[in-house]
Amino acid sequence: MVISVNTSDHSQAERLSRAKGYPYPIPDTSYIVDASGWRLLPENCLSSYFSGRVPVLALGSNRSPDQLMRKYSSKFISPILVTLGWLYDFDVVYSAHITSYGSVPATLQYAPGVEVAVSITWLNPLQLVRMHETESVGISYDFGRLSNVRVVLQHGELLTEAFVYISRLGNLVQDGDPLAMREAAAMGRRWPALGQEGILNFICEKLSPNQNLDSFVFAHLNSAETRHARTALLSQSASPFAYSGFEIIAG
Repeated sequence: MVISVNTSDHSQAERLSRAKGYPYPIPDTSYIVDASGWRLLPENCLSSYFSGRVPVLALGSNRSPDQLMRKYSSKFISPILVTLGWLYDFDVVYSAHITSYGSVPATLQYAPGVEVAVSITWLNPLQLVRMHETESVGISYDFGRLSNVRVVLQHGELLTEAFVYISRLGNLVQDGDPLAMREAAAMGRRWPALGQEGILNFICEKLSPNQNLDSFVFAHLNSAETRHARTALLSQSASPFAYSGFEIIAG
């Protein structure tokens, strides 16, 4: 007996799982990632490994080796170094837009007194060009420099300046407060925090309250027009990034 498998249904299930799975598994240690996978970054990693690389804050899925491998695939010119750290006086919140793979992604917001877990992706010039492409710089995000900040890395090093992608569309709010990303551990957090299914439910109830979550997600997965229209509606009530020490470099 031959059992047929509907590969279309399997593909749809994978797409839905990816949309709901953001920001994907994040290691609890610093690491190196390339086309073959990821491995631990040695504590005695030579400083020469970081030479010529730009420290870019990773807030959401860019902290995950799974996402970095998807983004770079065969485009790895050399491995990407990723170090863990804590960023002071900011929080990781949800941007007021929907990605092409169906998720609501992360952005940053100024939050005095909060300490939030982040990663630093150390990118060489070619890797930075590719990251700009995947972040839709000039459309979804601005790329720029954060000055007068405090980022304490896993092994005690301190950064007072770093680069970051900030949503051009602002961050989602509920009753005037930004909505934090639950998967970004934080101390002193004062805003409500949701996981990806929670934030998708939030925008579903806001934009299409009579639709079940899966059909709502499939609608913007299968139609760029629907995705753009929903993003436009979300951005109308969004809160802009509010930190004077951010200088836009590309956007």
